[in-house]
Amino acid sequence: MRASLTSTLALAALLHPAGAPCRAQAPAESSCRAAAAGLGTSFEPAVARQIEQARRRIAEQEADPEPRGRLGMVLHAYRQWPAAELCYAEAAALAPSNVSWLRLWAMALAELGRVPEALAAVDRALALDPDSLPARLQRAELLFALGRLDESLAEALRARRLDPDSAAASFLEGRALAGLGRVEAASAALGRAVSLAPEHAQAHYALAQALRRLGRTQQAQAELRLYARLGSVAPPSEDPLLDRVLALDEGVGGRIARANQAALRGDLDAAIAALQSALAVNPDLAVAHANLVVLYGRGGDLEQARRHYQQAVALDPRQADAHAAWARLLVAQGRLSEAAGVFAQAVAAAPHRAELRVELGRTLDALGRPAEAAAAFRAALDDDPLHAEARSLLGQALLRDGRLEEGLDQIERSLDSGERAAADLAALARAHEADGRPELALAYARRALLRCGDRTPADLVADLQASVQRLESRLRPAAR
Repeated sequence: MRASLTSTLALAALLHPAGAPCRAQAPAESSCRAAAAGLGTSFEPAVARQIEQARRRIAEQEADPEPRGRLGMVLHAYRQWPAAELCYAEAAALAPSNVSWLRLWAMALAELGRVPEALAAVDRALALDPDSLPARLQRAELLFALGRLDESLAEALRARRLDPDSAAASFLEGRALAGLGRVEAASAALGRAVSLAPEHAQAHYALAQALRRLGRTQQAQAELRLYARLGSVAPPSEDPLLDRVLALDEGVGGRIARANQAALRGDLDAAIAALQSALAVNPDLAVAHANLVVLYGRGGDLEQARRHYQQAVALDPRQADAHAAWARLLVAQGRLSEAAGVFAQAVAAAPHRAELRVELGRTLDALGRPAEAAAAFRAALDDDPLHAEARSLLGQALLRDGRLEEGLDQIERSLDSGERAAADLAALARAHEADGRPELALAYARRALLRCGDRTPADLVADLQASVQRLESRLRPAAR
């Protein structure tokens, strides 16, 4: 009964007109403090102490909204939604014009499935701060959850006007457009989102769905592969308030999440420190060791990368990401034979990850072993028949292995693959010229030049221009 009364009191404060704020009195006993009692027992000792300390501050400052909101934030960090919602409700009742408590309360309400109440809280926050980008993004999310797609789209567009470089705004715009059946426009907005935030896994997935609906199957598959590679890593946050909440998570999961976010920002030192702190709590976290292989490799500390690779695979020999990260570092050092062996271990640990077979094939091809490379690319295509890069690389490996017709066939089948098209067509031009078919070679070289764009390597463009001139000169006498 106490919890219901507290939430009702806070909601009354929320809905009171902005010009006449409701001055709610603090309840004699804090419901959120009582709800949080004993919650820490299911967590690590450090987390239990953190929750208990936040509870005690409410008793010490009974009429102050800050300790209630702070306890709500701690509980929010550990996804204790019912108790967090009570704390935010009490804080919002005591400070009805505090935008932070209103927005955080909305987050907890949404997690509990109380979306209309969450929208009311965000509307109140926006009445107080209409230019809050995070609140606009939050409102667009809630409207989408309620199925009010036109309004969600309008809110996403308002957010994008506030910040044209907001990946979240473009993502929400694209998702609403897709829901409204405007798929071409959705793919453009989602493409903008992944361009602004290449690590935004949800945006890659939504873009893949839009591309599939448009019949662009190969591009859709490429986006799904990026989504699978990113996994559960959250995109860079655009909400400093939520960042403050998540920073309170002192558990192992929170430390790894902070490491991921720091790595996405390019802050290697902070990412390494967060992972080392997670290992201080649990030294047997193979995934933390695997991530440190990547981070130390980026920082150029190969000895530390090697040490963490060895620890990761000692804890879990099937840690494919650790094997792959160490193999990439070996490739960068030119140690291709060793890299091929380690990539083979990565493939053995995760046999259905086509991208690992592609990396193994690339390494074997660089070692001058085109037949083995072709086998790796074929195996990748067995797992993912629409993997355009694997098909293109298979074709080029077959050409180098002297299997001209097979190689040409595979490259032809891979041509609808976006950025790789110019390189694929150039390979076809070279193969036809070597086989004594200059007319076909010229046709493919010209097509390749037409596919070149701003990101095409300058040496490829120069080679193609030279090939066209050479072939035109060669064919000119025949034309007479």
